Amino acid sequence: MLKAIVIFLLFLCAQVLSSVITLLWDNSDFLFQGGSLGSLSLSSFTPTGIGLGLWIANLFIFFVLWRLRLTSKHLLGKFAKGIPTGGGMAVISFIFIGFGLSFLLEPLHLEDGQMMRLFEKMQGNIIAVSAVCVIGPFLEEVIFRDGIQRHLMRSGLSPWLAIPTSSAVFAIVHMNAAQAVPAFLLGILLGLLYHKTGDLRLCLPAHIINNSLGMLLFHLPEMQETMSGFSLWFSLTVGLLFLLGGGAAFYRSIQK
Repeated sequence: MLKAIVIFLLFLCAQVLSSVITLLWDNSDFLFQGGSLGSLSLSSFTPTGIGLGLWIANLFIFFVLWRLRLTSKHLLGKFAKGIPTGGGMAVISFIFIGFGLSFLLEPLHLEDGQMMRLFEKMQGNIIAVSAVCVIGPFLEEVIFRDGIQRHLMRSGLSPWLAIPTSSAVFAIVHMNAAQAVPAFLLGILLGLLYHKTGDLRLCLPAHIINNSLGMLLFHLPEMQETMSGFSLWFSLTVGLLFLLGGGAAFYRSIQK
């Protein structure tokens, strides 16, 4: 239990460190001209600054976790021997479930804390996009599945308590309802994938693909407008079809 708490605190440190690096990068000209740290501006984070902050902070915190032996020795397990039986279907069905949740939650217009506007601003910056789609999912899987979930189970908690607990924490750190609700539900699926394999062979690609498709939508504004224009019943019907079909396929895949 203590190790799970330490890992979560290190994750919070990564967020703080990322913000500090972003702040320093975006105000570097001001600092080089003799400006004081106490006068730094918080109003205009740039995509490059955000991307660099995420990359540097997340890699540093991963190094700390590794040095403290809080991560598994082999995060990807027996990846060289191939994907486990049903693994490919599990990842695909995970994406289908993600689509289903998007359709079901769209009519609710949940508060996103301006995150969608921030992601839209980041979409054309390769450093920021790669941070959101690669290093972000990587550290989150290391923290919440290989870290918190694994250590909760090692402390004696059953998987059926450890998985929703780590998923709840995963949802809370997103800090807004629009991301927290799907993060909790998808976090449970990622937890089941981790429990199936004991490593990140399936969780990591599922998480990366999910985030990448989300960023891709910002390059397809017509699709976003079309989705927002769907009637309530159409969104619910399509969402349920994706959710039920994906859920059935996911269930079958983790049983193999």
